[in-house]
Amino acid sequence: MSSRCRLMSDKSFMWKMKWIFIALMGFLPLSLAQDVPPKEPEIEVTPATYMVTSPKVLRRGTDLEIGVTILAESGPVQVTATLTKGKVTYTSGSATIENSAVVSIPVPTSADEGAYTLTVTGSGGLTFTDSATLTLDPHSVSVFIQTDKAIYK
Repeated sequence: MSSRCRLMSDKSFMWKMKWIFIALMGFLPLSLAQDVPPKEPEIEVTPATYMVTSPKVLRRGTDLEIGVTILAESGPVQVTATLTKGKVTYTSGSATIENSAVVSIPVPTSADEGAYTLTVTGSGGLTFTDSATLTLDPHSVSVFIQTDKAIYK
């Protein structure tokens, strides 16, 4: 092979290498810029241990029925529900609950309208305290209709 052919082949080799380098440099940023989903922050979740449900509106002369469900595996829980206004305790009730029960406390006919605090505490197999603000509205009415069929079409 002559030196001229060797020189040409070296030039064409360099030319090819130059284009390969440019092509790689063009694709490299594209491959690095791919969307990578952000890592989700780790959140420590504590399972619920109890659930308390109650109406938000009180009615004079009726029972306030508070549903209490113990969600965690525990022994019997002594649950006490207290209805207060300011520092005055109007009524309270208690029950021992294994899984789920309704605690009924009477709302006095002499109760004033306004905001009341319902406090529910549990002790024994599970200890908790929870409170909510309820309102006594003297103009609210409840209607309970009982039918003879479970579902009407």
